[in-house]
Amino acid sequence: MSRSNYLHQIRNAREQLQDRGELPDGLLPEPIQRSWERCIETGLAVNLRPETEPAATHQLNELRERNSRLLTQAQPEMESLYSHIANTQSMVILS
Repeated sequence: MSRSNYLHQIRNAREQLQDRGELPDGLLPEPIQRSWERCIETGLAVNLRPETEPAATHQLNELRERNSRLLTQAQPEMESLYSHIANTQSMVILS
């Protein structure tokens, strides 16, 4: 499948989720499907963007240092997930 078709499928899945409130079968790669299911189960609003304030540089550096082991372990999975959602107006967040 071409990259453009792949991105179209993800956009289509997002639109169906927003319009119907349910995930379409077979449009998303398994890791993204599971992630979206978890978001739905926790009650995250599909159509709302989170309101956040950026952390100050010193706070961000301190948090990265305290969580360096977690970041190192999570990075390969985060990169894999990101490769599936690049250019889809989605993001991967480690929390």
